[in-house]
Amino acid sequence: MGLYRQPASVAAHPRRIVLVRFEGRHQLPFPDPALVERYYGTWFGLETRARIRVVDQLRVTIGAEGQHHPVATLEGSEVGQDDVPLPNGSYLAEEHPYTLGAVYGLAEASAARWFRAIGGARVDVYGSFGAVVVPRGVVVLEPVTGGVLKLMGGGAFRAPSVYEQ
Repeated sequence: MGLYRQPASVAAHPRRIVLVRFEGRHQLPFPDPALVERYYGTWFGLETRARIRVVDQLRVTIGAEGQHHPVATLEGSEVGQDDVPLPNGSYLAEEHPYTLGAVYGLAEASAARWFRAIGGARVDVYGSFGAVVVPRGVVVLEPVTGGVLKLMGGGAFRAPSVYEQ
């Protein structure tokens, strides 16, 4: 009967709203004429999560994130000595705005003071190429006071850049 000592609870974590603009410039001095690549981007998004204590030994975290990238541009051109693009010197002009959404969930179970198991997954859905599922799992052992052993496993994913799409 110790499993239900306290009622379940929900804790909402801070929500985050982001607006980011960036511009990058990279100049390659060789070959001749020099090459300049410019990166432009603007994105905004929001994120929220909640942590739910179902019982003392079981906690669940759920969350969601959304992003929109209305500007995602990569340009490359040959430039003269005055750093002005040369006529017909463009070799790269990619513009790929995109949107993504994600949801995730984690369950953390504590069977004993010295043992915890955590498992979950994140699903990212990209408007440009579809959904990607990334699972994760952790076993945490505390065999002695002050000692922790973690066994972790899961997947990983890196979204392609504007140039790679």
